[in-house]
Amino acid sequence: MKIKYFQYGKGLKKICFVAGIHGIENTGIQIAFELMKFLKNSNLNYKAGIFPLVNIEGTLKEKRENPVDGKDINNSFLNRKPVSFSDSEKIAQHVWDIAGEYEWIIDLHSAGCARYLPHVIIYEDKVIEDIKHFGFPFIIKRKTDKSGKRNTLLAMAAQEGKKACTLELGGGQTVFMEDISYGMEKIINFLHYLNLLNEPKKEKLIKTDPEQTYLRDYRKIIKAPNQGVLFFRKKLGDEVKKSDTVADLLHITNLKLTKLNAPISGKIIYVRTKNNINSGETAFMVLAKRGGDNKER
Repeated sequence: MKIKYFQYGKGLKKICFVAGIHGIENTGIQIAFELMKFLKNSNLNYKAGIFPLVNIEGTLKEKRENPVDGKDINNSFLNRKPVSFSDSEKIAQHVWDIAGEYEWIIDLHSAGCARYLPHVIIYEDKVIEDIKHFGFPFIIKRKTDKSGKRNTLLAMAAQEGKKACTLELGGGQTVFMEDISYGMEKIINFLHYLNLLNEPKKEKLIKTDPEQTYLRDYRKIIKAPNQGVLFFRKKLGDEVKKSDTVADLLHITNLKLTKLNAPISGKIIYVRTKNNINSGETAFMVLAKRGGDNKER
């Protein structure tokens, strides 16, 4: 299937949005379509491009990866082999051939079988001053793996000197309408900051608190020790103390409950929305609280 690309406005190429690289991240996809309607009816003094749905087959089959070859499209960038491209590598190269012409690249994502507290992800410190003008509650700088390898769209953009970030925008398989309106508000806030909309912003620009920019990835990921059913005691966005019980995991065979506790003090930024869970899958994430009893900081 041909990957659809849309363009709005005139002038020098400025900003490109990419959504649906992962097939079950529906909030990012829906925000892309809402953004298309907004841009179509806006007075633009720049050029905006949008890929609203990159992983078409994955979305149809509710898969994170591309089911044609089983690969993660977002791990298929930076691969410029002259022959024998996989289907995912061909898609990644097509996206880059267009998105790479823009000054800004914004990659829209959301959780899979879960929901994120919306935030921004970066690789490069140099974009922090700009990125804080989205106005999300926090920013996380991700690092490379132990080999230094980065094959994502965000990494490709960083390597090529583009300004880029990833937005984690809420639920994956399940879309929450408040995440759509909130995500659109933050993106429009950023477009106003860049002076890409001719009409002035009526309200004051919102900025991320500098104290909420994490230059190291201080998330703690809590995975299920066995297959079972999750029952949460805390909700997304709640502040928790170290050892607080966040969820109970019901073992499907012996019906015993296992408490899943917060390993650090902080804020819950990710919760699984699909109650059934397999051993080793992520149940929730906690972002470290500054100071307090958290030795990692």
